[in-house]
Amino acid sequence: MFDMKTRKRILSENLKRLMKHHQVSQLELSKRAGIGQATISRILKEESAAAIDTLDSIGAVFGVSAWQILVPELDPSNHPALS
Repeated sequence: MFDMKTRKRILSENLKRLMKHHQVSQLELSKRAGIGQATISRILKEESAAAIDTLDSIGAVFGVSAWQILVPELDPSNHPALS
């Protein structure tokens, strides 16, 4: 298991990858996911973890599940799958 600091880093890095790949700004993600831009900013700065509901909302924007956003080194063009 990863510690909280590592999980925050993984989430931040993956969110950055998804936003870059899909060319989505913080403001656009905030509007499309229905969550505050400040929340997006805190996640990107690794200042806060995200609740599962928040991950679900973010994932829906990018067509991924909440758990996929937490997979280390997520490839936005090749989402991980359960086997």
